[in-house]
Amino acid sequence: MKRKYGGEFTVKDKILNRIKRSKVNVFIPSDFKGIATYPQVLRALKQLTDSKILIRLGYGAYAKADLNPFNNKIYPVDDNVSTAMELFKKLNVKWDYSKAVKDYNAGISTQVPVRNYIEIKDRFSRKLDVLGGAYVVR
Repeated sequence: MKRKYGGEFTVKDKILNRIKRSKVNVFIPSDFKGIATYPQVLRALKQLTDSKILIRLGYGAYAKADLNPFNNKIYPVDDNVSTAMELFKKLNVKWDYSKAVKDYNAGISTQVPVRNYIEIKDRFSRKLDVLGGAYVVR
């Protein structure tokens, strides 16, 4: 990453560089440990959210954002279920697919699940706004 002017990289530049190089799409502040202090990282993540590079999923949870050309709204790069699964993996939260999804995948049912529900097995009290009002809560 080249700077337009001389000088040191800012915290925002370092975090943006790490996000662009990363293969994962969901981030938590501890992913940027070693770059700066916790408040500085949160400030930089807020700036990246304001510039529509990241989207805030909930407290301490961010995802890479993509702009929808039809309505000019930003959405996570992955679908809701993949984004939630990746976040739960980062937070070490145990989860499983719902019974309807399991039955359909096993061929027991021909009913296509309308929504891919995820059952959360652990204690989890965060409210996640995965896609503009589609909340994932226990």
